[in-house]
Amino acid sequence: MENEDTEHGQGPDREEESSPSDEIAYAVADLLRSDATRGWIEAKTRNLPADASMKQQSMWLGVGFSVVVFIGVGFPGYLKVISGDSTTALIGGLVGYWFGQRQRTN
Repeated sequence: MENEDTEHGQGPDREEESSPSDEIAYAVADLLRSDATRGWIEAKTRNLPADASMKQQSMWLGVGFSVVVFIGVGFPGYLKVISGDSTTALIGGLVGYWFGQRQRTN
């Protein structure tokens, strides 16, 4: 007996009842084959190199700013212009910010 294709162009014989999971799989396959989905995927992948470059630039700007703040707080603390407690609190806040950024990206 020959298999007749279902409305999706694939699948079991019409005599057999297909399971709901098969129907969902066929619907997702049809969705992935559609032109609208293909156009959306192509548009997203075109922007990937620019997004990666933007993330890297943002990271390096953040590191540079943090180093400037670290030196800006540490040097006056070393010269005793800012009290030791204030220096500790400010540098501790900076280290906490770094740790929080690292945890957010993981």
